[in-house]
Amino acid sequence: MNSCHIFRKMIKTVFSLVTLSMILFLFGCHNQKNANSDVYRNSELTIFHAGSLSLPLKQVVEAFELEHPGMIIRLEAAGSVACARKIIDLNRECDIMASADYKVIDDLLIPGYASWNLKFAGNELVLAYHSKSYFKDSINEDNWYKILLNEDVKYGRSSPNSDPCGYRTVIALKLAEKYYGLPDLASGIISKDQNYIRPKEVDLVALMETNSIDYAFNYRSVAEQHGFSYLSLPDQINLKDPKMNDLYDDVSVAIQGKRPGDTLNIFGESMVYGVTILKNTTNKEIAIAFVKFFLDPEKGMKIIEQNGQHSLVPQFCSSYEQLPDELRLYAKIDKTNDFFDNEPFRKLPVKEIFIGGEIKNPGNVDFSQLPVHSLIVKETLIDGDSNKFIGAYRYDGYSLYDILNTRILEKKNRDEFPPIIDLYVEIENDTGEKALFSWGEIYYPNIRHQIIVATGVLMIKPSKTKNEWPLPEVGKIVVGPDLLTERNISNPVKITVMSSDMSFEITTRNGAYSPGITISSDGVGLENISELADDQNIITYPTIFYGRGRGIHSVTPFKGVMLKHILANHFSLNKTDIREGIFVVAAQDGYRAVYTFSEIMNRNDQSEVLVVDMGEGVENGRFRLFPAADFFSDRAIFAVEGIYFE
Repeated sequence: MNSCHIFRKMIKTVFSLVTLSMILFLFGCHNQKNANSDVYRNSELTIFHAGSLSLPLKQVVEAFELEHPGMIIRLEAAGSVACARKIIDLNRECDIMASADYKVIDDLLIPGYASWNLKFAGNELVLAYHSKSYFKDSINEDNWYKILLNEDVKYGRSSPNSDPCGYRTVIALKLAEKYYGLPDLASGIISKDQNYIRPKEVDLVALMETNSIDYAFNYRSVAEQHGFSYLSLPDQINLKDPKMNDLYDDVSVAIQGKRPGDTLNIFGESMVYGVTILKNTTNKEIAIAFVKFFLDPEKGMKIIEQNGQHSLVPQFCSSYEQLPDELRLYAKIDKTNDFFDNEPFRKLPVKEIFIGGEIKNPGNVDFSQLPVHSLIVKETLIDGDSNKFIGAYRYDGYSLYDILNTRILEKKNRDEFPPIIDLYVEIENDTGEKALFSWGEIYYPNIRHQIIVATGVLMIKPSKTKNEWPLPEVGKIVVGPDLLTERNISNPVKITVMSSDMSFEITTRNGAYSPGITISSDGVGLENISELADDQNIITYPTIFYGRGRGIHSVTPFKGVMLKHILANHFSLNKTDIREGIFVVAAQDGYRAVYTFSEIMNRNDQSEVLVVDMGEGVENGRFRLFPAADFFSDRAIFAVEGIYFE
């Protein structure tokens, strides 16, 4: 056999092997494709979604089914709140929920029914109309509200309790009231044409198409999808611009909460849609694949944008750690080194608060010019003979320090005792509960702004156990240094500045000396202390002793006994005393200061009030108080003669 023949035979063999390899490769790919298709074939997904997503989601589903033929995807439209209630109240099963307001998922579904929430699109509120609407040729930004109030004009809106477009309409009308400076504008429009309120915004389309109404508050995307004309509202009203969230959240609306009888306060915020997969889905893999397709900028989000909405993908996600790995590229991590900003923040409505008492300029609190402060607290309440932990929270709000700062004091006992350290503040809520705070607690501490009127809250969730703490629904007083948080009363409505009613003879301080301390309660003597017991623990506090008037006194440490240990022989922690108890500590020369029961007996910061034995020399005054939490020395009473409980 010649060499040419051998070479041709080798070529044929190699060619056959290559051809066989290609056939096997293509066969394998075909089988793999079939295997992948088989995962989706005859699989079912149920999606509850906002009515405003009806048309774009239908198109997204059609595009998804082209890639994954044989699937059965059921779309069920309703108002987003109604969608959530079908899951919560009716135990309806669904795999995916897409909401017109991401907060519906945060507030109603997480953590019980869903673990995470991805923001995906924005929108804006418009006033839609049709070719036969009254005054359609003359309506504009300056007169639309007048036209809606015209008796001949009919308008429609969706229900706030079932649909975000409904409560956004109410919020927008309240913003319009502020924008145009017209009191009662919102209530006037809201009270009109209530027979044209529908469960969801797309239900208004039929009313428009049949000329049953002239105008409807709706999303711009819905108006464009159905070919309606619309009036664009000012950005200060339309809830479109995230940069205006500080303006938007000045107003709120109350809707039905998770349980019958509960209410949920919704604050204004720029429109953001959200999507989640339910915890009890039986089709998790396929649900993830659909959401991934939906959020893909070249697939689902492209369809969303073609239908009049703007994509927000990717957005910061407060539940990033709970996201499936496949979906994390559609979110931004919303975690920082700050442990106290990891959970969703809830705004708390605050009632009008009046300030009165011993001041020259009483009146309502104006929060608009006050800075916001934050406190972190572990709320715990007295529960019978034990204490009950409620939860750990970060509260944001306005400090009592700032609220009272511009009030001009007018002490009723200023002729007898001009110093301000016998002042205290009584805060009362809408049910008559009261909490007392000494002037020293408010204005003298080393760490200021520790008492606030909270207007927002988020829970501080343990990273491993993921315990959920109940979130308050309304504004409240929050006190940072309290161990048992009984003074954290809700819905404060009145602040009263007072001075102690106790009167003492004022003498010169030179030579003031008290050989003992009398402890009394409501005029009844309880104990006379002439020396500190040997078995009481002595505490040493290094200090820079500095007065508000005379400045530096000394840098000598104070050694003494905790006053609360002395008082514990006669007083115990209870709700009434923590909230309303005060001590007047008086010196032999009539100098006195007010301390609340709580700041002596109920601290969590280990900055205790000490009783210090200065020695028996007359020049030492013998016993004095040292409040370790105070920046100034003014309440460090010299020559203490009496401690009086009121």
